[in-house]
Parts: sequence; C-alpha cells; structure tokens
Amino acid sequence: MNYLTKTPLPYQATELTFGVGQDGWRRATLDNTGPLPVGFSYRLTAAYEESDDWTDLRNRDHWFVSPVLQWNWQRTKLTLDFETGSSADRGIGFRSVRAPTLVGVPIFQADRLETYGFLEFPGQDPRTFRWSGPDTYLLADSWNANIQLQQGLMDDMFLLVGYNRSNVQFDTRDVFGGISTFATPLSAPPRARPLLDTIEAIQIIDGRNSDVRIPVNNAVLQYNWTGVQQEFDWDQVRAEWVYTRPAFQDSRWFTSRHSLLLGFSWEQQQSQTIGLRTTDSPDGDNFFYKNPTDSNPIRFAMPTDGSSALPLNPYDLSGGTSSNRGLYAVYSARFLNERLFIIGGMRQDVSESKDGYYELLGSRQGRIFFEDSKVTKSTSQIGISYEVVDGVTIFALRSEGVEPNFGGQRDGIGRALDSSVAVSRELGIKLDAFGGRLAATVSMFKIERSGVPFSYWWAPAPVRGVFDVIRTSFIV
Repeated sequence: MNYLTKTPLPYQATELTFGVGQDGWRRATLDNTGPLPVGFSYRLTAAYEESDDWTDLRNRDHWFVSPVLQWNWQRTKLTLDFETGSSADRGIGFRSVRAPTLVGVPIFQADRLETYGFLEFPGQDPRTFRWSGPDTYLLADSWNANIQLQQGLMDDMFLLVGYNRSNVQFDTRDVFGGISTFATPLSAPPRARPLLDTIEAIQIIDGRNSDVRIPVNNAVLQYNWTGVQQEFDWDQVRAEWVYTRPAFQDSRWFTSRHSLLLGFSWEQQQSQTIGLRTTDSPDGDNFFYKNPTDSNPIRFAMPTDGSSALPLNPYDLSGGTSSNRGLYAVYSARFLNERLFIIGGMRQDVSESKDGYYELLGSRQGRIFFEDSKVTKSTSQIGISYEVVDGVTIFALRSEGVEPNFGGQRDGIGRALDSSVAVSRELGIKLDAFGGRLAATVSMFKIERSGVPFSYWWAPAPVRGVFDVIRTSFIV
C-alpha cells in the first residue's frame, strides 16, 4: 500500500511532547511502543492540536489516535494498523466582498470585476477583519484500517499483500454573498429596501495615487447560506512479487544484479454528496440582506433584514462509484561494477465509472442516472544511468503515467471523462561528493499531459468540461 505508518519497535519506549506558540497554537503528542509475547509488538500514537489565526474569528483543532499491532516470525511480518481522527476549522468564510461601482452587477460575477477593491469599514483592519462571522465551518471525521503481509518465500524472493479501507466525511457550512446596487430604492427587493445605504467603492487603477474612490448609492449586502455534506469510502488492494538475483559474481566486469517486480493493484471509491442551501423563504426571495455599512459579523441564526432564519435544506444530490485495476511489471539491473543501471517497466490500467447520478431536488426531471464507462490505458517507462567517474552520474529517462478519473467528473451529457495521461522525458547529471555531504542534480525535462479535464463556467452544456487536445510544459 502507498500508506506509511510508524511501526512498532523491539524495545519499550514512550515519548510525550507539548508545544505552545503564537496565535494560540497548542499541541500535545503521545508515542508509546514496545514488545509483546509470542513475536508481537505494538505502537500507539496520538496527537491533539488547536490554534487561533492571524485573522479574526478563525480557529481550528484536530486530533487522531493510531494503534499498530505487528507480528514477526522468521520470514513473515504481519502488520495491523488503524487510525481515526477528527478536525474542525471554524470561521472559514470571506473577510470582505468587492464593492462594485456599476449598477446591477450580479453577486455571482463580482469576483470577475478585479478592478474593484474590497469594501472597507472604519475602525476595522482590512487585513484581519472577517465580515462573514464565526458560524462558517469545515468539519471532517475519518478512519483508516490497513492490513499488510510481507512474506519471504526464499532468500531472494519476497511477496507483499495488503488491503486498506478508509472512510472520510466532510460537513461544510459557508456564507455566499456580495454587494448589490440598484438604480432606485423601488427597484430593490422589498426586504432589502430598508437596508440600502451608501458605500465608498474603490476602483483600482495602479494600486497607488491613481485609484478612484467614489460613493455608491442604494447598495446592500445580498447573501445566503450554503453547505456540503460528503462521504467517501475507499478500498485498496495491492500485491507485489519481487525476485532479485545476482549473476557472474566472480567476474569483475560482468558481475551484475537483476530484479523483477510483478504487481497487481485495485482500488475503488464510492462517493455521495449532498448540496445544501437556505431556501423556502415565505416571499420567494431566498436571500438575506444586510446594511453594507454595518460591520457586525454575519450570523447564521440572526438575519438583520427582519426575516426569520431559514433552515439549511438539501438542494441537490450526486454520487457514484469509480474503480481502477492495474497490472504492472518492472525489470531493473546493475552492470559494470554497479556503475550502469537500467530500468524498464509496463503497466495496464482499467478504469471504470459506474452508478453515477445527479438530482436537483424538487425538479420535474427527477434523478438522472449516467452511463457507465470503462477505459483501458497502457503505459511504460525506460531509463538508464551511468556513473562516469566516482560521484558523477549521467542519466536519461522516459516515463508515462495515468491519473484515473476518481473524481467521477463527467461532461455536459453525463459521460465519464477519460483518464489523464502524462509523458515525461528527462536528461541530466547528478553529483554526489564528500560522502554524500554535497549533492546536486542538473536536468532538463519535458512533460506532456493529454486528457486533462477543464471546466469553463461560461461554456453551455453539453460541451462543458471537455478536454483540451494536449498541454505541454517545458522546464529547465
């Protein structure tokens, strides 16, 4: 598994740490390990951390506990690992909003108007002030269980098999809003009219003396509350067989060492997302309003426009299952008294997206089920390096990689997007001197990625989210 944990030690040891720092940072950790009878050993790690922030109203805390049990007997090592934890990040909303000078700019497009500065309040530090208040948050609960077997079949032959299952749940509440301006008070929504006021807007020209400050009449903060509840279940299986064999050990020039790795991997992710929004206001206007000169923080249960607090209701649902199965083989060898190293490998990935769905609650269309898809990709790698003189090595490498569509992204008509493929070519030289105390690498490489999904907010369905043909980067 691509999962690393602190493994048990063969002797008894305990470490406790405590730390304090700026912005209310506090942290405590526990690390306890030791042997048990009949070849077993254990390790228990735990941590708790909390802190405030350099901005107003923001704070965070998290904790985790991770017990590990390991059994060693001759050529067998069995490891059982479990980890659980929780985190809370509060006060995550915006600090301020842009103050447009134009009438009728939708709050959904305010961030596109980058020539407008942010609204400022007398007596408030614009660097630290947070208008969105303390009631926004991102909560996360997760656990992970892992079992791994390492088995020596022979002196030069090994088998590794592992299974990992994890679950994570996110709960987010945030406030979305912006300044709305109206030509006359009567053109504003009824609940917004008593809260209209004049603000000072900044139109940024050069960030210095040329900036323009002008009054804007009939302005109001328009906002609503949004949220997301997500759950992900992830299963992973991996098995690898490794065989290493030396050859011509009695020859100075022909001695060599060969290694062959054969592997299998399978992983599957199941996801479910619930979008939340404050809706169902009696007057059909699902927004709240606030005087734009009122610097008091926005609160979830206390609207200032005379309306009652609206519940945060489910708005849409989505989910699906994504999986990937991989078969791979890697051969590597060292020749010429360990100076020449070659490596080559091949891999085949089969990615599937299935059981995808989307539902806008309350719509006549109902739940939409997407078409299942399967994609097969074959990739390879080959590389060579040669130590010209002691400590100076030249190398060349060409490799390919696949990024499966585990996010379940789909195009405008519901088809699962293809996997992304990257091709890298690299040439370089490595320096290793003074027993490793001085090391350097100079290389030139080129990476080409194809099948990279992009989403354009202005693209009409059904072409939203289609691929570019190819993206190329060249870095020295």
